Amino acid sequence: MSLFGKASPAAKLQAEHTKLRARQADLSRQSTECKSTVRTRQQHLEHILVDGASEDAVRAAESAVADAERRARALDAALALIDAQIVETASQLAELERREAAQQAADSIEADHTAFVTKLSVFIRAAKELVPVADKLGLTTLTSRELAALARTASTEVPIAATRIAEEVRSTKEQILIGARSYKLPQPEAPASVPDTISTRRVFSTAKLCWKIGETVETCARHQQTDMPVDIADRAVAKGYAIEITDERAKLWASGFTAPPPAAGCVDLMDPHLKAKQYVSAVDEKLAAANFRVMEGTHLGHSGAKR
Repeated sequence: MSLFGKASPAAKLQAEHTKLRARQADLSRQSTECKSTVRTRQQHLEHILVDGASEDAVRAAESAVADAERRARALDAALALIDAQIVETASQLAELERREAAQQAADSIEADHTAFVTKLSVFIRAAKELVPVADKLGLTTLTSRELAALARTASTEVPIAATRIAEEVRSTKEQILIGARSYKLPQPEAPASVPDTISTRRVFSTAKLCWKIGETVETCARHQQTDMPVDIADRAVAKGYAIEITDERAKLWASGFTAPPPAAGCVDLMDPHLKAKQYVSAVDEKLAAANFRVMEGTHLGHSGAKR
């Protein structure tokens, strides 16, 4: 008994295919060299004929050309045989791989059907056990009578459907194994990626702002507390479009919650050419909003009293 396991048929074919490829490359090299030799010897024969060499020299040259030509033809014939063998082994290897993949697919379907039958048997048994208790409760409740009818139908119809499913599974596996039907094994689901945690800090906006987190556009209204990624919050504060929530102005300007606005019309904090905001102080802002006007014929002195 061998200490080592036997190579699989696919491994043997692959090794044979690799060996033939290597032999093909070697014969191709020899053929190229031989044809070059034929040309060289043919040229030598032509030269000695022109030079009027002896009959013995001509016959020797002719024999050398003939030998090289015979070898070139033999190499070409050998290459043709090797090419045919490579095509045959490649075809056999492809068919073997197809059969192995088909067997894996059939085995996968059989495993799925086995799991299905196990769960279905539990369902049918539960439906049968449900019928008498639902009938009993149905003496007083309409819905229980309806459920009892449904369970009775399931306990009789589902086994019939299960038989049909078993026949479909058998037929499907046969078609896959003979190559009459294709089937791809389901790929295992990739583990869900855990999104990177983004560090944020809360600031107070002094304008309608927008920024992006990944592909998502976030917005906030003016005079609102909002959480931003740290780098964006730092930029908003540096450019004057937000202040720290501990700033006294945040208390003065706070106006209650306002829903986030559409991105259109918001200051884009991601804009590489974003300019610093120019805005008046808190007191000046209140005065500007009051819209005072000087009445005609009225003069204010230094004390602000009317004269």
